[in-house]
Amino acid sequence: LNSKKKNMSTIFSDSQFEISFKKREKIGKILKRWEDEKKIKIFKGILFIDDVHLLSSQSFSFLGKVIETKFSPNFFFVTNRTEEKINGLNYISPHGIPVDFLDRFLILSTYPLSKIEIEQIIKIKLNNLRLILKKKCLLLVVKIGVECGLNYALYLLTTFCFHSIEKEKETGFHEILISFKLFLNFQKIIRNTNLPNYFLFKEK
Repeated sequence: LNSKKKNMSTIFSDSQFEISFKKREKIGKILKRWEDEKKIKIFKGILFIDDVHLLSSQSFSFLGKVIETKFSPNFFFVTNRTEEKINGLNYISPHGIPVDFLDRFLILSTYPLSKIEIEQIIKIKLNNLRLILKKKCLLLVVKIGVECGLNYALYLLTTFCFHSIEKEKETGFHEILISFKLFLNFQKIIRNTNLPNYFLFKEK
């Protein structure tokens, strides 16, 4: 959007256009001059992009140009893929990111959460939801988080919240087991041998 007055409907209108490279370059020169004259002090920001493997090849091309500029923010990219086909291209690349783009970054490896870490995260979520769990129930939820995944355990906590509000009491084993049986996750589906293989992965 330019400097003229605009309303919110303009953001979603068809008259939008991208700021040209010449305008970006001109603004960059002005900012650099002001910085040299000590009129302003520039602090680089942080751009966090989750599931970066979903970006298209055009997006990576644009980000590659941004990184080369003086006022580029610090980028943090997150992905859970080891090898993935790049969107818009017909070849597989590490983490779904073009190799020439990936070479510009430092890669931090991650490790599975320990049982103690999972318990700490669940306690924080319980505090945010204002839920009360007995010690045995908490250990059961932690066990679910270890075996079925932390996200699944955190999602189940929201279902306990409804019961706690309606009944105005602590969530017990019974409510946890009801939610656990009612909601499936990927690991539980794999363990269930009664489900046919084509249910998720194959066509009839």
